[in-house]
Amino acid sequence: MVDCTGVLTNALSFSEGSSGRCKCNCPGTSSASGSSNLCSCTGGKALLNGDCQSCPADSTVVAGFCKCSGAKGFIGNVCSTCPSGSSVINGICTCSGGRAMVNGVCTCPSTSTFVNGACVCSGGQALVSNVCTCPSTSTLTGTGESAEVA
Repeated sequence: MVDCTGVLTNALSFSEGSSGRCKCNCPGTSSASGSSNLCSCTGGKALLNGDCQSCPADSTVVAGFCKCSGAKGFIGNVCSTCPSGSSVINGICTCSGGRAMVNGVCTCPSTSTFVNGACVCSGGQALVSNVCTCPSTSTLTGTGESAEVA
């Protein structure tokens, strides 16, 4: 069997083709380009939300991707000035410290708070799958800032 992992960086999936080589399953109407190792679109379109589309306002196609003008990045499908605590990474406003973009603001998940550059749960809880939870051998007593792990 052929190992097809890592062949194309933006493909939905890979499978072994009839010739024993990797076959890329690109999303929507995009197709694989062997020379660039990417699924790509034609006609001045870029891969957005799983299909070939025109870039949103204030952005252009650069190397097969939509790029916002200036120092802006995408929040959803809109070119925006990235909010405090985020920066443009691969064209997208990306929050730091484990935070996620929620309504245009970098927010820690669950009941965690942002302390010293990271989302931290109170009372000895651990952030597991974006939820503050007690370690498996303990229980939580109290609530909020007064919560303790017993």
